[in-house]
Amino acid sequence: MSKIQEYAESFKLKYERFLIGCDAVQEEGDWSVENLGDMGAYYTRELLIMILRIITADGWVSQTEVDYLNEFFGFTYTQKELDKALDGLETPLHSISNEKLIIDSMKLLRSINARLAASFRELVLLSCGIMSLSDGIVTEEEKEEIAKLRALVE
Repeated sequence: MSKIQEYAESFKLKYERFLIGCDAVQEEGDWSVENLGDMGAYYTRELLIMILRIITADGWVSQTEVDYLNEFFGFTYTQKELDKALDGLETPLHSISNEKLIIDSMKLLRSINARLAASFRELVLLSCGIMSLSDGIVTEEEKEEIAKLRALVE
C-alpha cells in the first residue's frame, strides 16, 4: 500500500469517527443545532473549504484530487464540474473571511470538546498530505497553503 493510500484509508476511518463524535456532542446538548445546524455537516463544510484551498492553490484541479474528494465525501464530480463549481463561488476560498471562519470554528470546537478538536486538526493535516501527494507535484503555492492551514488549525 502506498503512502497516499495509507493516508486515504486513515482519513476515511478518522472522518467516520469524527462524525460519530459530533453526533455524541449534539446528543449531549453541547452544540446549538438551532443556531449552527448539524455539527457534522458544519465541520464537513469547514473541512471541504480547507481541502478545496489546497486543491486550488496551484491554479489547477487534477483528476486525482477530484477522485479523492469524491471518495471521501461521496461526491460524483468530474474535473470539469468541480472547476465550474469553484468558478461560481461567491466568496473566494482563499479569502480572509474564510480564514477567520476556520479560526473561529476551531476555537468553538476546542471550547466544546478538546479531543474532537484534535481529531479535526488531524483530519486537516491528513487531507493536506493526501492532496499534496495526489497529483505527484507539490508546488510552492501548495506548500504555502498547507503551512497556512496548519497555522489556522493550531
